[in-house]
Amino acid sequence: MAITYRFEGDFLFTTIEGPTSYEDVKAYLDELLVDPRFRPGMPGLIDCRRVKSLFSISDLRKTAADARLRPQLQVPGRAAVLASSNLIYGLLRMYEVFNEGNPAEIRVFRAPEEALRWLRGEADE
Repeated sequence: MAITYRFEGDFLFTTIEGPTSYEDVKAYLDELLVDPRFRPGMPGLIDCRRVKSLFSISDLRKTAADARLRPQLQVPGRAAVLASSNLIYGLLRMYEVFNEGNPAEIRVFRAPEEALRWLRGEADE
């Protein structure tokens, strides 16, 4: 799978590399949500800087809809997503819009330091 994760303290760090599909994200969430170390609402950093292509806008909508059906993801929390390419950044910003109304906030960043400050609540805007 192109998606891996690890826990460090109270944070979840996820890395997505290479081509990624809706099925990859669904399998990642299926695995993560049964991991005993996972806590609903825990802050997470999702590193997409090595993603070369992301799935379609339709699959982005499907991913957002899938997340809404998972009670563990319907709690207040924050996920910062890192993107380096303009294409991936733009697609992930679209996902932010599809996620609106979900109590778990998602925000896209280019700089890891800025993302971590936001996750810690040090850079609210």
